[in-house]
Amino acid sequence: MEFFAYLAELATAILPLALLAVGVYFGLLLRFFPFLHPGRVLHGLKKGGTASFKATFMALAGTVGVGNIAGVALAISAGGAGAVLWMWLCAFAAMLLKYAEITLSMAHRPADGGGGTPQVMRAVGLPRLGSLFALLCLAYTLLVGGAVQASAVAECLSDCFSLSPFLSGLVLVGLTLPVILGGGRRISALTAKLVPLMCAAYIAATVAVIVANRAALPGAMAEIMRGAFSPTAAAGGGLGFLSSRALRVGAARGLMSNEGGCGTAPMAHVTSMEKSPARQGLFGIVEVFADTTVICTLTALALLTACPTVGANGLALVRLAFSTVFGQTTGMLLSLLLFFFAYATVLCQAFYGQVCMDSLPRARVASPLFFVAFCAALLLGAIGTPALVWQACDILLAIMTLCNLFLLIKERKAILLLTREEGLLS
Repeated sequence: MEFFAYLAELATAILPLALLAVGVYFGLLLRFFPFLHPGRVLHGLKKGGTASFKATFMALAGTVGVGNIAGVALAISAGGAGAVLWMWLCAFAAMLLKYAEITLSMAHRPADGGGGTPQVMRAVGLPRLGSLFALLCLAYTLLVGGAVQASAVAECLSDCFSLSPFLSGLVLVGLTLPVILGGGRRISALTAKLVPLMCAAYIAATVAVIVANRAALPGAMAEIMRGAFSPTAAAGGGLGFLSSRALRVGAARGLMSNEGGCGTAPMAHVTSMEKSPARQGLFGIVEVFADTTVICTLTALALLTACPTVGANGLALVRLAFSTVFGQTTGMLLSLLLFFFAYATVLCQAFYGQVCMDSLPRARVASPLFFVAFCAALLLGAIGTPALVWQACDILLAIMTLCNLFLLIKERKAILLLTREEGLLS
């Protein structure tokens, strides 16, 4: 167990370095056009059709989940308020990386539909890497889409309603299996309705908490800045800065929230009928902005303003913060929000798992096994140990991200050309 924990720590140390370095590189390559020329981004988004928005909502369903609630609370508990700043900075890098990976996958989308990062890797002469990525992503969807979501739901329902964790898992299985058996079209139709409603409800709830505790807002912002620049080894200069626990935890939880750069989102975005690869890539920028810059930030500010000195962590901290406004109804409200967040993520991650399974040899024989494994992950996650699950997710996510970043660097010229063709660069 100690070695497993060490690998998770190593993964969270590597992620910020890799993300920030490659994110800055693509920022220079693409001349930071989303930030310097936001009008071009808005103009490109206006051209996007309904299918582009549906694909984006499905991708958001895979990212707007437990990471936005429990993940942010865990990041603050483990890395301090300073972890929030590193979530923001990694979000800017993730915007560029998600744009690049979606654009590349759209350019290599098969004529019969489908596709995604594994297919792109094979198309550019990296078949073994494509198979490795598919296997890693398959395991990741079982953990994040199954175990992590079920664990959070079971914890909340158990604390608030004394519901058995096993029963919580059965409820998720019963609601999930009929939808995912219907394939990507059924998942996309449901998430297009569910995601906007649940995001609007959660934003309203967190804003209410922040407004009620607005007197503590300046202190919370100051603590974020102060905590971000207090590394564990200040005398080490640059190395001490990079060893900051706030940086490592904030980057890891930020990536788990928006999944920018890890290569999963393209599997949802290639379901769009958009013909311009770069134009669909712009929706990836919006996805990261909505997930991390808006929702994760509101979660963090609600926690820091309502519970600045409480030693609780995870969902317990979230409940304390919400109770300052919603009182005895906090349990019901949080349970409903968390359930729908988790359910949306379960659906999208199950779709990713299907795509990865279909990209592997003998997929037709093994596909039924995936549904069995996914349902088992939901049940086991509901009664399993959350700490081990989070550590496994950190490790898998780090390896997937490194594989995907290698692909993006290798195909950087193609991404640059597609961006120029869309007129996004001056």
